[in-house]
Amino acid sequence: MKNGELGAMLEASVESVPRHESAFHKMIHRKTVLMLGFIPVLLFLVWELVHHSQWIVCNEVDFTSDQLQGFLAIPDSQCDTDPPFLCILVTTRHEELKERAAIRETWGKDRRVGERRICTYFLLGYDGVHQLDIERENQNHKDIIQSNFTDTYYNLTLKVLMGLECVDRFCSSAVFVMKTDSDMFVNTNYLTQLLSAKNTHSFFSGLLYNNMCPTRNKNNKFYVSEEEYPHQKFPPFCSRSGYIFSGDLAGAIWNISRDFPFMKLEDVFVGLCLAKLQVSPVNMISREVFFTDKVPFSVCKFRNIVTSHQVRPYENRLYWKELEESKDEGCS
Repeated sequence: MKNGELGAMLEASVESVPRHESAFHKMIHRKTVLMLGFIPVLLFLVWELVHHSQWIVCNEVDFTSDQLQGFLAIPDSQCDTDPPFLCILVTTRHEELKERAAIRETWGKDRRVGERRICTYFLLGYDGVHQLDIERENQNHKDIIQSNFTDTYYNLTLKVLMGLECVDRFCSSAVFVMKTDSDMFVNTNYLTQLLSAKNTHSFFSGLLYNNMCPTRNKNNKFYVSEEEYPHQKFPPFCSRSGYIFSGDLAGAIWNISRDFPFMKLEDVFVGLCLAKLQVSPVNMISREVFFTDKVPFSVCKFRNIVTSHQVRPYENRLYWKELEESKDEGCS
């Protein structure tokens, strides 16, 4: 067959294709172009999500505190011009708006006990769904510390280390630092009184636990595997519900934390750091003033405790109001 004849046959076959089939191919072509154009947009959105969130899932991956990235929010501490006597770090979650509001209005408000300034900052991880709300809240109150890790229960250790890093970098002038939770009542008046007689270096106190053993029951939320911690007993540590330490230990614990593999039990992890630093936690005074359960309220009782647990926002307001209004009244 000659080339001319072959060309004629091809032209004839193209002309014989029905018009509706040609339109179909044009439609397929347009959809293909649209899909190809969308792929770069999709890839960009995925990159942005990974780049900005850097999610960390503690029960799937081992990591150290070196993975803490830059801060998403830091408070307006004014530590350079007005160093605090006591800086309180409160672990919280986005949805605990009422808890934070009650703390700001009561024991956590920026104020002075005598000449001693008290300030409070809230520790939050990253929450992509509510990030804009968090940013607006920080614009209003300027008291949030936030970094780029997922805000989950098992990231409490990262959350506390973030707070210690922030104090070390931006508020190293704080004489004492307290870590506590959003469902606590803290008698900051009495605490300030107690701290005024304490050593301002290498001091650490709270509800002290000695000779505690790791929980090996996998069904317990405090479970610790032998790979995570192979020893039979933990070093001394203080309950995570509320512990206090001298300001110099914020940077010391933060810096030495990099020498340890991650542990989800925040208070135990801090205890490991203290043992490495050769700092022994001590009781604040001879009687118990830190409570991990809910203490029934009475003015006379609450005057002489530091913490009570499982306190609701309305109770925080009520307890604080009663204590403030009865300052001049005696107790039998």
